[in-house]
Amino acid sequence: EGSSKAYPIASLERELVVNDTLGEQEVVVFGRAVAGAARAYERMGLTFTPGDAAGEVVDDNGQTWTITDEALISADGTTSLSRLPSRELFWLGWSAFFPKTDVFVGSSPPG
Repeated sequence: EGSSKAYPIASLERELVVNDTLGEQEVVVFGRAVAGAARAYERMGLTFTPGDAAGEVVDDNGQTWTITDEALISADGTTSLSRLPSRELFWLGWSAFFPKTDVFVGSSPPG
């Protein structure tokens, strides 16, 4: 069974982009204000911040990425980072089936 982590919507409203690690997987999680819905993607060692336009983020190298339903796509189109399985659910329902789920409480250094 894989790791799971809950990212409360209120946390994603405060921190528009969350660079995190879930088990061994580096992830980036976006809230509704950035991606239109809460979504998680691979981050492959990159650290992301909100971009200038809706649906865009910028990595720590200054590269702009477009957020799509399937992946993050680099501005030059040569790289994509896959979207990870994630759902927006009510905590009451989720925790009944997955009581050992970690809950995100605020930013910590990625990695």
